[in-house]
Amino acid sequence: MKKHILIATTLALLGMECAYSNCSQMSTEDEQCASIPDPEQNIANCKSYMFPYPICYKNAQGTRKKFYTCGECEDGYVLTLNPNFTAMGCDSGSAYVCQPCSVVKACSPNSKPDYDPDAWRDSWKGYQINSYAECNTDTCKWESRAQYRCSAGYYGISDDITENYVEGFGVMGLNGCTLCPLTAAAQLGKSDAGDNETVLKCYTDQDGTDVTGSFVLLPSGSRCYYN
Repeated sequence: MKKHILIATTLALLGMECAYSNCSQMSTEDEQCASIPDPEQNIANCKSYMFPYPICYKNAQGTRKKFYTCGECEDGYVLTLNPNFTAMGCDSGSAYVCQPCSVVKACSPNSKPDYDPDAWRDSWKGYQINSYAECNTDTCKWESRAQYRCSAGYYGISDDITENYVEGFGVMGLNGCTLCPLTAAAQLGKSDAGDNETVLKCYTDQDGTDVTGSFVLLPSGSRCYYN
């Protein structure tokens, strides 16, 4: 009896794993897909279709079904995976239908703007700016958001940078970054943008002279960090 229970439990767990596996997109030449009649192209509130023909998918159990996929919804509606597609155990693919924004509370996955984590550019003096997209769940639209960091030669915690917002003018400066301290040789300290959240990231890489005399960095060009 215990052996039978163990086998049944194992099969149940395997079944659960398969049920949530991704589906495979099948070739149009697949015999089993070709034998399935094309469904009607009648996705409600779909403004345009991604393809003029349905795509055939196969789940982990080998079941095949065809789905049309919407490429753009009418205003107020959002692309979401077809419930019949997810019922097959598929959690990724392009079988999209349209649902009201008030229900989905999400943004279309196909319209998210690209984000380049390296696309930093100079902003106000001492600061750099980059932008990313954030979903407004009230409108189901992607909106651009600004993020800041300290420029080279400055230090400060990125999350603590604040905007000086002036009514009628918008952002008129930023707060949160500080110049690296002067070195013993009365030179401005240096820092690397993206790796300068504390003063301990400020450094000098030049030989110089202070009240104790001359100093040389060895090897030449090496860094002496603030402490």
